Amino acid sequence: RLAELGQSPNPPFVSASAGIGSFLGGLDAFSLAVTPKQGLSKEAFETAWAALERVKRFGFTPGELDRAKTAYLRSTEAEFREKNKTPSTSFVGEYQHLFLDKEAAPGIDWEYHFVQQHLPAITLADIDSVTRQYLRETDRDILVLAPDSNRQALPDSATFANWIQAVSRQNLTAYVDSVSKQPLLTHQPVGGRVVSEKANPALHTVSLVLSNGLHVILKPTDFKQDEIFFTAYGPGGTSLYPDADFLSAANAAALIGSFGVGDFTPIQLEKALTGKRVSVSPSIGERGQGINGYSSPKDLETALQLVYDRFTAPRKDSVLFHNLIAATRDQLANRYRDPGNVFKDTMSYVLGNYNYRRSPITAERLGQIDLDKAYSIYRDRFSDAAGFTFVFVGNFTIDSIKPLLAEYLGGLPALHRNDRAKELGIRTPMGQLSKTVYKGSENKATVRLVYSGDYQYGGQNNLTLRALAEVLSIKLIQHLREDESEVYSPSVQPAYSKIGKGRYTVTVSFGCAPKNVEHLIDGVAREIRAIRDSGATAEDVDKFKAEYARSRELQLKENRYWLSYLVGQVENGDDPMDVLKDDEYLKAITPASLREAADIYLSGKNLIRFVLVPEGVSP
Repeated sequence: RLAELGQSPNPPFVSASAGIGSFLGGLDAFSLAVTPKQGLSKEAFETAWAALERVKRFGFTPGELDRAKTAYLRSTEAEFREKNKTPSTSFVGEYQHLFLDKEAAPGIDWEYHFVQQHLPAITLADIDSVTRQYLRETDRDILVLAPDSNRQALPDSATFANWIQAVSRQNLTAYVDSVSKQPLLTHQPVGGRVVSEKANPALHTVSLVLSNGLHVILKPTDFKQDEIFFTAYGPGGTSLYPDADFLSAANAAALIGSFGVGDFTPIQLEKALTGKRVSVSPSIGERGQGINGYSSPKDLETALQLVYDRFTAPRKDSVLFHNLIAATRDQLANRYRDPGNVFKDTMSYVLGNYNYRRSPITAERLGQIDLDKAYSIYRDRFSDAAGFTFVFVGNFTIDSIKPLLAEYLGGLPALHRNDRAKELGIRTPMGQLSKTVYKGSENKATVRLVYSGDYQYGGQNNLTLRALAEVLSIKLIQHLREDESEVYSPSVQPAYSKIGKGRYTVTVSFGCAPKNVEHLIDGVAREIRAIRDSGATAEDVDKFKAEYARSRELQLKENRYWLSYLVGQVENGDDPMDVLKDDEYLKAITPASLREAADIYLSGKNLIRFVLVPEGVSP
């Protein structure tokens, strides 16, 4: 109900939520959280409070209770179906609650059958009883969080009491549960057919080409019983549009994807999908556009219907558009009170070589997002299915999925434009550069050291760079955190790309006292020199190899890993068989090879140093 209010014209709040949850000391609590728009605290609070008052006066509807039951039963059923695939961490959590909270842990078999037996008996009267128990006039506290500059304008307890009394005097009407009875598809697609099929026994994959030119890669697994992930990728993205349309293009998928599909508003769509384990969302990035999705095996057809709608029936909603823009503009008012946001945006702008497409969001730039332009760009990016490759990983069989793919994916429109992303030439600046941001008052500094340069993308180089970053991280933890105790949570993150001109970055991050910034940056340089001069120690190399091998063993049994890997190979135009060469690449990692890598990747020729310190403090 609060979500529906947030999607009405010009709601007074940015967000509102409510629920019952654990508080402290064995106590539960009902909480209502409201983030008002600037200057609309009274209106925001009263609107949200009126939603609670409606529940107190009229309760919930049979349809709401039925959907809640259906969703809860489906969630429990999913856990039951995965009972033999449950990760150890889930059992640890169960035992923690048993020991700390005296919460029974009878196991999913017992819980599932208990829910099946008792859930149908829960009535609206039972829910009303819970409502009366928690929505009381006593034991109620109101907490207000706001910028210090707003202190004088904040409402006090008497003001809140007046607002609550005002709502209690309103002539409220019962909530109307609006549910669409229409099917997900406005029209059934004219399906295509599978025109070619090729198996890869080594990877246990099958590649299909459909009659509209769309490509599909299938990897059936038994890692999870109730899980199918899929992703689609097509080249192009925002790179194909001029700077004048960039902001509309960059936000097109997030906007249009949040408006629902066809004749379904977001709330109606959520209601229609109650009890189904399915999610389908579009994306448009700099070099491509795609679809990310998830479903259970029995809900796969529903997921594919949503894919078809995402391509052919996007929904344009001016009310939701203006709400989102207004809420974002309101959030921007306080964005740069947070030193972390100032620091993050500074880094993004500098690392993007001050390109317009990397500049931070402002109220002025927000105003450049045009709904009609965003909708037009969205339609354009999803008008040609022939340029897409879909990857499906999870619990399905080739024979069972092919007819569905032919009907829904094979029925997508195809223009055969052969789109390709445009090379924009946005590169991290060369040479040495230093940026210090003075913001905030906390006696803490944040440091980022970014090494970058040209890169020869490939399986061996990629693993070598990861090993180098891990070994450097080990040394920073040993010498700067454990030995000197002057640095908080040091980390080293490598990144590399192939598309366009190959590039890499290695980012060293840590927090410390402002007075120790220079000393610790020198310490990082010292550890890098040691690796460049002598290579990594055999012990550190062995540690990396052992951890990597174990991590790899687990990854190869995860649907998400295979989805990410196969899609990545498609985007980069790489051979999917590369995954079978990992052992060969790992053997080639030696102290000497890491010494050579440090000479190349950590030379310091291209080094950008970012430091965040409190205002009035010199690092």
